Amino acid sequence: MDPSARTDPRFRPVILIVDEAQVAYGCGDKSEDGRPYGGSRAPSRYFQAVKKIHDQGRAVNVTIWEGTQDPTAENLPKRSREGNHIRGSLVLGTESQAKKALGEAPRRRRSRPPQAPARQGPRHARRRR
Repeated sequence: MDPSARTDPRFRPVILIVDEAQVAYGCGDKSEDGRPYGGSRAPSRYFQAVKKIHDQGRAVNVTIWEGTQDPTAENLPKRSREGNHIRGSLVLGTESQAKKALGEAPRRRRSRPPQAPARQGPRHARRRR
């Protein structure tokens, strides 16, 4: 990276963090011009903003992080999921949720999360007498 780019205020990193993104996608309110604020389709103002940040933001060091506890097609649309260049996840309840959060690529590359260790500690230890 060019050192002068770090000192130029136009290119300082900007990270937008949206917690509980499903609320933004699920918002039913409309603006004065009738466009919905939320939704997972093209007319949605939030969807369009996320799409533009994904498409053009990296050029000017702007990125968006979206978080949700339930990654489904309704809560995190495909266009948004695939536009996120870095994906991460905590423990999820189902394989379907993991695929929505992380995509199929990790499975194709045989990347797998580490197995949870067996229970350990005094409560689970057997005592010999």
